[in-house]
Amino acid sequence: MESTLLLISPLLTGYLLDLWLGDPDNWPHPVRVFGNLIAAGERFLNKGGFRFVKGMLLSVSLVVLVFLFTMLNNVLRPYPGLFWLVNSVFVYFGLANKNLIVEGAAGVFGFAEQPGSGRRQLARIVGRDTSKLNENQVRIAVFETMSENLSDGVVAPLFYYAIAGVPGMMTYKMINTMDSMLGYRNDRYEWFGKFSARLDDVANFIRRFTAILMVLLTGSSRGWKAILKYGNKHKSPNAGYPEAALAGILDCRFGGPNVYHGKVVQKPYIGETGRTIQNEIRRVSSINHKVCLATLLILIVGLLASCSTSSAIYEKGDAASVTTDLFPEKVKINHANGFSIAYHGNYKTVKIVSPFEKTMDTATFVLVQRGTPRPRGFSDSQIIEIPVQSLVVMSSLHIGLVGFLEAEEVLTGIGNLKYVSSAKVLGRIGAGKIVEVGKDQGLNDELLISMHPDLIMATGSPVSRMARYQSMNQAGIPVMVKFGMGGNHAAGSCRMGEAARGAFEQGSIGESEVCEC
Repeated sequence: MESTLLLISPLLTGYLLDLWLGDPDNWPHPVRVFGNLIAAGERFLNKGGFRFVKGMLLSVSLVVLVFLFTMLNNVLRPYPGLFWLVNSVFVYFGLANKNLIVEGAAGVFGFAEQPGSGRRQLARIVGRDTSKLNENQVRIAVFETMSENLSDGVVAPLFYYAIAGVPGMMTYKMINTMDSMLGYRNDRYEWFGKFSARLDDVANFIRRFTAILMVLLTGSSRGWKAILKYGNKHKSPNAGYPEAALAGILDCRFGGPNVYHGKVVQKPYIGETGRTIQNEIRRVSSINHKVCLATLLILIVGLLASCSTSSAIYEKGDAASVTTDLFPEKVKINHANGFSIAYHGNYKTVKIVSPFEKTMDTATFVLVQRGTPRPRGFSDSQIIEIPVQSLVVMSSLHIGLVGFLEAEEVLTGIGNLKYVSSAKVLGRIGAGKIVEVGKDQGLNDELLISMHPDLIMATGSPVSRMARYQSMNQAGIPVMVKFGMGGNHAAGSCRMGEAARGAFEQGSIGESEVCEC
């Protein structure tokens, strides 16, 4: 749930920022940076032979570069406020709803006041030559680009954000920007831009969903008919669907001949009625706003539902897991007053109480059989998938327990390598399979989060020590604290041993193998 809220809150904030601010001309913008990179690459590579290969290499390189660069924002996850702020800004830049509406209206109203100004304004958002367009052609061009870019500038970026966060959204924006700059069928770009155009076709399957939303929100039966009849008429496999939807809703016709880079391009007609379009910009703007808001709400509900589903006790499709006991051999606790374990089909809850008399520290962990659904009502930092496949220990004292459990093969990190004496562990260190992660003030949070082990074993008391591992909890990494010894209660080390044995799916330690339990 925590990670889902970290995804949803920037989504809402970015949407509100776009609604409020739009895209001021004098502000920096990632898409402008993308455009400069694409232009520089095109000038350098688009010459000589092998232009398709060169264009493909440029496209792949830029897509990978953007994805990896924006992945860096994940290091901010331990700092929720900063993570929210940075991601909100990226979502704001990734959305173009208000700017699309403002630019479209400026083209329509600008032409009515001064044709030359209106044509120049329109040229900011369309690729065709606008210098000789009449008023009806200007309106057609505005509505065509508002329908297509409702998907490219609004619905698709939101969709890819929901799928892969800011990296998904920005990677899509790079793909879309490359197509808008390189995806032309002329002598200069026919081969160099072909790969980026096909990549954009794949990424923009979402335009079909945009068209359906447009029709559903307007209740237009003509829109449905237009989608079915004209959606696949466009040369681009997906571009025709939102245009067909809007043409059906407005009962008009788009397409026809236009000039691109000095060459007449005959586009197929989309829509039934070749009428003169009136001043209908407000109606089209309203459709854009409705679709944007509906997409936002659908994705938020979907994210919350997926979070709820992933945390449900049992998922649909595996009815056997509801009744099957995956832990037929139960641990028997004879003497450990501060240790308890309860079984629930595919998972077991373990509670460990501090052995110190004056504390009431209790840690609860949920040991879930790997590959089965997670139970409801627990945070990610409490859930340990078993058997554990990757483990980090903060003290060399834990290595003895790991050795007893014969679990050295899953050990991937140690707080300090200086005091390691186990031959098996030293061998794994020499092979580069175990790294030093630091401890106390030298703890390398970023490294641990990037490793994302199934379990971290630490030392101390939960209340005093867990604050140090707060970033691990926020990242959903379980931290099991070894309490130490003391008081009239059972030894904390024994309780740790029982819990660890369960985590490695090796049954019960018993009464005498390690300590008196």
